[in-house]
Amino acid sequence: MNRFSVQSQIALILAVNLSLGMAAAPAVGIVTARGSFTIDNSSIAGNATLFEGSRIETGIASSQLQLNNGARMQLAAQSRGIIYRDRLVLEKGVSQVYNAGKFLVEANTLQIRPGDGNGSTQVSIRQSGQVQVAAIMGPVRVTSANGVLLANLQEGKTVDFTPESGSAGPSSATIV
Repeated sequence: MNRFSVQSQIALILAVNLSLGMAAAPAVGIVTARGSFTIDNSSIAGNATLFEGSRIETGIASSQLQLNNGARMQLAAQSRGIIYRDRLVLEKGVSQVYNAGKFLVEANTLQIRPGDGNGSTQVSIRQSGQVQVAAIMGPVRVTSANGVLLANLQEGKTVDFTPESGSAGPSSATIV
């Protein structure tokens, strides 16, 4: 004799699916590329949905990210970062961020934020660990991880931050 009725089995399946769905990270946007890239170590070609905390790594092609909050960005070839709804943690390579609003880019111990909603900035992490920040459109504010203002860049300016060996913060900044 069947211990569960069909209705009980359907209710159980729905309950499990709902609980699993609620446990998943929320979608924060989409990523597209003319080639392949990886998300959380899975190879993807073309496009994919981005979830909170997804690690994206580009190969020979750059990737374009469009977030639900309106921010757009490009991850250059050979770059890697972790995407959240309100920030990109750039781990390697180059990223350019557009229409950022309150969107933040973290690179090493730096926090980079365009000064206005329509601004754009480019952030590069070099092999030496040096971080270059460029104010492409509008002003850009650069702070340390604990919020100390390090630079207020006007449009068209670039600054290089050189990390101090064994330190959590930059030891010098050169404005270009």
